[in-house]
Amino acid sequence: MSQSPHLHRNDGASAPKPLSRIKRPISVLVAEDLAFHQILVRRVLERLGYQVAIASDGLDVVRQWQASPETYDVILMDIQLPRMDGLEATRQIRLLEGPTRRPIPIVAYSTQSLLTDKYLCLSAGMNDYVSKPSKPHILNQALERAVAARM
Repeated sequence: MSQSPHLHRNDGASAPKPLSRIKRPISVLVAEDLAFHQILVRRVLERLGYQVAIASDGLDVVRQWQASPETYDVILMDIQLPRMDGLEATRQIRLLEGPTRRPIPIVAYSTQSLLTDKYLCLSAGMNDYVSKPSKPHILNQALERAVAARM
């Protein structure tokens, strides 16, 4: 059975070095509806040194980000979410950012691993794509790439 491809792939054994320009923990807003996955991704990210906030549906992630956009450095967005899916939540955030606000990086994190799904995510305004499940260092690399590109 073949491994699902990533848009950005690095299967190296060593984890990337932390971003040296950021003097505080990176804050990640995670959009995930399943309680088990919320716990799992929180543990993985906290072990990697991230601060984590959880939104349980697409509408919640838009509201949390809109209430405090400077709180978050990156959004990790599931695609299949209740009330508003991750694609629509991303479109809403991009509209709310407007021309004057620096765009927040959004990384898709989904079990949908077809190439067309990845392009749908990028077309909706996401910056990167990581498939579930993912090794912690691959997830870390995607988040660090996203945050570094914003700086």
